[in-house]
Amino acid sequence: MKKSLRFLTLLIVPILALTLAACSSGQQSQSSASASSGAAEAAANNPVPDAQATEASPTVVVVSGTNEEMGYQYACQVPDLIYRNSVLLKSKVEAQYGAELAKTDMQVWSYYADKYDPGLRQWIEGMQKGLAENGYTVDYYDLLTITVYSAEMWCRPPVDQPYPEETGITLPETDAENTDSEIHSCTGFVATGDATPDGNPIVGVTKMITPEKANSIILLAYPEEGNYFFSNPMAGSVSENAGLNSAGYAWVFTAQWGPPIWGVINEVFFHNMVQNCSTPDEAIEFLNNSPRAGVTGAFLMASAKDGIKGYESHSDVAETRVPGDSGEEGNYMVQTNHLVNPKLAEHNAGGAVGGSLYRYATMLEYVKEAAENGGVTFETAKKAYYSDDWYDPEAKEWHQNEPGAEGVNDNTSSLAQAVFLPADMTAYFEVGTPNGVGLPGKATGEYVKFTLGENPLAVSNDADQTAQQYFWEARNQFVKMQNDKAKALTYEAAESIRELIDTAAIELEYGMDRAAFAYAADGNGQSPVEQMQLWGEALTHFAKSQMCSQMATSKLESLS
Repeated sequence: MKKSLRFLTLLIVPILALTLAACSSGQQSQSSASASSGAAEAAANNPVPDAQATEASPTVVVVSGTNEEMGYQYACQVPDLIYRNSVLLKSKVEAQYGAELAKTDMQVWSYYADKYDPGLRQWIEGMQKGLAENGYTVDYYDLLTITVYSAEMWCRPPVDQPYPEETGITLPETDAENTDSEIHSCTGFVATGDATPDGNPIVGVTKMITPEKANSIILLAYPEEGNYFFSNPMAGSVSENAGLNSAGYAWVFTAQWGPPIWGVINEVFFHNMVQNCSTPDEAIEFLNNSPRAGVTGAFLMASAKDGIKGYESHSDVAETRVPGDSGEEGNYMVQTNHLVNPKLAEHNAGGAVGGSLYRYATMLEYVKEAAENGGVTFETAKKAYYSDDWYDPEAKEWHQNEPGAEGVNDNTSSLAQAVFLPADMTAYFEVGTPNGVGLPGKATGEYVKFTLGENPLAVSNDADQTAQQYFWEARNQFVKMQNDKAKALTYEAAESIRELIDTAAIELEYGMDRAAFAYAADGNGQSPVEQMQLWGEALTHFAKSQMCSQMATSKLESLS
């Protein structure tokens, strides 16, 4: 790759110490059942932001400091979006359970989050302060709803079951009914050793997301305590379904439906695992010592130093996995939405839910084939998630080109993908239906590539050079076809591809612009909050440049 000559590539600076004078250091108790009348009145007068839809080219948020400072910076960068998400999800919860029951439910979920992962509260309280400075007064529990929404709507314990006595919270009278558990389509894989080209691990997932949760950002966080990390959450949450951190530890998650309990829900595990765990064994210890609530599920974990491991659980049972435990013929594992470990087979309620059995068999075929032919790579994941083919393990035959059937490209809920190479600290993210046609509008089928570095400058420099590489590859291929007067390159096709290449160039320049001002922010007297926002804007522009260049390349390849 040709190195950029601009000065930013040559500079290395440590992450700046961040202090937010405007933020109070004390924690405020959130145990009361309702906000004060003054806060409630202010909340009722919150402005209504413009209508917002999910961007297939994801927004990047960059934060640093204490948990509270990071939450504050997060909210200052995307306040309208976080507020919109809190209102959207709260409205659905209250429509199902009523305002009173929804409020006490949030208090119970919060009790367990505070008990087992107290740092998460500091993130959310920081978001409250950031939102307030941007004109939105939002109750703590309304923000918590973004994190616990899936547990509340898919697997809340029976509505007539009292809350656990230890919480000190009384269940209100209600005639509400539980929602039916929705079956979605997470498909994960992990491989290492002789199953990958370089012997290093790779782990990935296509995540199940309902349309109201389709909004996904990329979060790059540099905590004062714990590992720095990449995650891919809904705006207002810290981590969902996948994460990579500076310990060289990465993980992905697929949901399972077992006996529902009140306890620690998945998204709380996700935050703790991505920030505070450095190995699969540390994560498993935390999981084993917590009351597993929500869609308790399965984790596939990859560590640059410690190899790969799986963990499958319901609230009442759990087992670890390594390659071979479930009949794998190589150094790899696949996970969908049923328990795979033979030791847990009897706990699959009704067998493999939905199309989980077929998605498992399909992904296993892709991974097995790749492992036997050079190794499992990012391209293996991209090919599998893109495809509308699926494999029937009973008939031992492939079904070709059946969109909406049993393949791992489930266009109704596979709306975000993540693939990690922890030894290289490389993360690939995609927002949207993985073949690029579906949700959100203008889905691309292309991935953003970032490398997790020790500070935002390092990440920005790498993203810049990746964007330049992708741009020149697309531009040169386009010019070559023009020079050859390729018949497939019609006027209409050429114009659409030229527009993508031009956009990639413009976004590349925008990224360089924002990165320069981010680097100069301290000397220019700007605050840490302003500096982190500039880094986020730089990475957002580099991400869009990468995606537009890849879209152009994909179009050119389809023509040739």
